[in-house]
Amino acid sequence: MMVGEFDYTNILVDSESKRNNITGAPLVPFPEVSYVVFYLFVLIISVALMNLLVSFVVTLSNLFFNSFPTLKVKITCSNASRPVLAV
Repeated sequence: MMVGEFDYTNILVDSESKRNNITGAPLVPFPEVSYVVFYLFVLIISVALMNLLVSFVVTLSNLFFNSFPTLKVKITCSNASRPVLAV
């Protein structure tokens, strides 16, 4: 879902054969390098963003549990009293 907003065809494929109107230079001068950089960007950004989101949630949950120690005890006790189903 995160990489769906990057429109691969408009960014690279459709622009590969187009040229600048003023200078005549191609809009994508090195298509192979552009493809590699685009794929690396998509992979690295999606992994980095997910890591940042996970670390943000962990930090917030730690702050939340440290602010309310009685809630932590209640949640721990309620989880301990549940039976565990073996598959």
